Amino acid sequence: MNRVPFALCTLALAAVLAAAGGQGAGATFQERYAAFQKRLDAERAKTGLGYDALRRKYPTPELSLVSAVPASEGSRVCLAPGKTAKLVLDAKVVPGSFIDFNCDALTVVDQKLEGGKLRLEVRARPDAMPGRCDLLVASAGSGIQASLPLVQVVGRYTWELQLANGTSSRWVVDATRCEDAADLRGVSRWSRQGKAQGERPVALSGSGGAWRAQVEPTPEEQQALSEELTAQSSSERTNAAMEKINALSQKMGEECVKLKPEQMQPCFEKYQKLLEPHQKVLQAAGDQMKEASTVRKVGCHELQLTVGEAGAVTGTGEGCGAPGETAVKGKVAVSAASAP
Repeated sequence: MNRVPFALCTLALAAVLAAAGGQGAGATFQERYAAFQKRLDAERAKTGLGYDALRRKYPTPELSLVSAVPASEGSRVCLAPGKTAKLVLDAKVVPGSFIDFNCDALTVVDQKLEGGKLRLEVRARPDAMPGRCDLLVASAGSGIQASLPLVQVVGRYTWELQLANGTSSRWVVDATRCEDAADLRGVSRWSRQGKAQGERPVALSGSGGAWRAQVEPTPEEQQALSEELTAQSSSERTNAAMEKINALSQKMGEECVKLKPEQMQPCFEKYQKLLEPHQKVLQAAGDQMKEASTVRKVGCHELQLTVGEAGAVTGTGEGCGAPGETAVKGKVAVSAASAP
């Protein structure tokens, strides 16, 4: 009996998985889709068929969820980091099509397309960040796409952050709702050089590796800020500068527009020099108001954070006790008491 070498079997299996759009080890969704698109472009060039002919031969995929374990909530399956789900879909899909989830939080453990059914076993990565993952199918030959919101990664997360100004913070964020949410809510605890500063609500928006966080002031801080902004906007110096600007602008309009065209520009420049010191007063007041509204005595006004491998966090915070940006680093992890 002739035996096929094991290495050749392995290569053949890899080729089959690649042709079916399966996940490549270590590749991101974008990398896998780019590889499929490259193969698709090469195949189109060989066939010479136009788009209409390709669309008729390789139509739009059709997908609908039939069953899921764990059971779905509506049309979506809730999946905590490290957990596995088994999905069955009715699927009208051309063999060899690209089938994958448009996020890197999930790994497709098993995939079978037969008898009009698509069977998937997917696992959320142990460090998966919360968010929605859509099943994307791109038809072989034509590349026509169909997508289905199918899995929502949910859980509770703990962020441990250190700022370059000596501040540290611990956030506990609830992301257990199996739905799209504008913001994730949590509580942030702040300390500086070992001394506790207090708690503040925190709201996060984003997905995958890109997150934006806003630290919300207390009602008392918000009231004090409102009073400070009102006082700055109506100060005697600000009001006087505004009156001067209005008066000079009126005189400029009355005087300069009556002049000959060649005399208008020097007239405008004269008044611009007169206006400049008063405009600087308003600019300074505006800068003070911006600083007052964006600098937090506790925490930061806003943080832009990137989550990398193993939950490593890097980014910047704005208004963290002083104007400008402050470097941030740390880690985010799934809480032990996360969603089941």
